[in-house]
Amino acid sequence: YMYDQTSSGTFQYTLEATKSLRQKQGEGPMTYLNKGQFYAITLSETGDNKCFRHPISKVRSVVMVVFSEDKNRDEQLKYWKYWHSRQHTAKQRVLDIADYKESFNTIGNIEEIAYNAVSFTWDVNEEAKIFITVNCLSTDFSSQKGVKGLPLMIQIDTYSYNNRSNKPIHRAYCQIKVFCDKGAERKIRDEER
Repeated sequence: YMYDQTSSGTFQYTLEATKSLRQKQGEGPMTYLNKGQFYAITLSETGDNKCFRHPISKVRSVVMVVFSEDKNRDEQLKYWKYWHSRQHTAKQRVLDIADYKESFNTIGNIEEIAYNAVSFTWDVNEEAKIFITVNCLSTDFSSQKGVKGLPLMIQIDTYSYNNRSNKPIHRAYCQIKVFCDKGAERKIRDEER
């Protein structure tokens, strides 16, 4: 499950990927992903106090890849610029969403609103499912070899559909480490050992 940042707890998002067996003190769980591999995220509304009553049961969610909170904006931009400068094409995206039929029945209005973010709408009366892939490694942000990769996060902000307010009604995130060539599985095997 993704760590809920808002106390309302009205939404629940599940990223179907391998979680680290070791959790560092004071940090949330770390999830291991392979670069370029698609992972499912399920979104649902929870609780008895469902805040969305008919007829407007639609919400808009934005899924994005971000750096951990303690990085300031300028620093983050510097990292992204460096990453982009090393890609084969200026159109390279950090985050992609797959157009699998099974998810397109549950979401609509898909927009790639930034190279690291996608937005879509879904109906809270039904569970929504999307498949995302992350196209950057945690170590892509430095030219130094052997440097520890930057912590990345998948963050999901949900907004009420009819209210064009720029403040999300719910936010959740989870820390990710992105590996190449099935590195996520190798990392878990090492931890199990």
